[in-house]
Amino acid sequence: RFEPRLGSSQQNLPFHFGMAPKLWVLAGLLSASKAWSPRVPRPKRAAAAASSCRVRVAAATAVPAPLDAKHSPAHASSLAPGDAWIRRVDLDALRDDVRALSKELAAAQGPEDLRHLERMCRWSNACGTVGVLSLCSSPNPVTACALSLWSFSRWAVVAHHTCHGGYNTCDPSKYFHSSHFAVGSLWRRATQWFDWMLPEAWNTEHNNLHHYRLNEDGDPDLVERNLDFVRTADMPKAVKYLGVLFLMCTWKWFY
Repeated sequence: RFEPRLGSSQQNLPFHFGMAPKLWVLAGLLSASKAWSPRVPRPKRAAAAASSCRVRVAAATAVPAPLDAKHSPAHASSLAPGDAWIRRVDLDALRDDVRALSKELAAAQGPEDLRHLERMCRWSNACGTVGVLSLCSSPNPVTACALSLWSFSRWAVVAHHTCHGGYNTCDPSKYFHSSHFAVGSLWRRATQWFDWMLPEAWNTEHNNLHHYRLNEDGDPDLVERNLDFVRTADMPKAVKYLGVLFLMCTWKWFY
């Protein structure tokens, strides 16, 4: 578990996302002013740990005999043919291997990880700078792609990993710490993750509601279920494509 379960105060967090305008110039200048984090030593064991765990998990999933009642899913008798393999998984061994891998990889974090994150931040800031400086020209694909890459990389590469707590133990400055990354002040919000979505709401919806219920009915990000109405709607395929195109352009505003 990389994040604690929701406390009573977090459960009441409203699920609304900010609709603040995209002030590209302000965000570009503020992002470019970001100061990088100090560094700490790193043990070099990540590759060996990952390889070791892959071997152990492969062995765990190859157990031929069915599990006893304690380990078998309650609905094992109703499993679809494509899911029947779960009966042969040694769940205790899989759990122990994943926990062991988590500890080894956490101990292996250090300056190389921070250097990689800083490099991604510089690329992201460069895209934002190009997009901002080219706003004065007529609409063109360079500006659109640069601003899109800037916004997307800040979300999916920097904020996503940081909000998951991926750098909590290896960044002495706590700049990339999940407890206050992009929250707590307007300065952090603007310089660390300037986006439509509220970081507090993202931390609750994605880190907890989504990751603790992956592909279950309670998963709010189960795309195949959320878009079931598109597949089942009695309308021409061309209209469905137009609907999906509309959602592609607007989903972030009401996510």
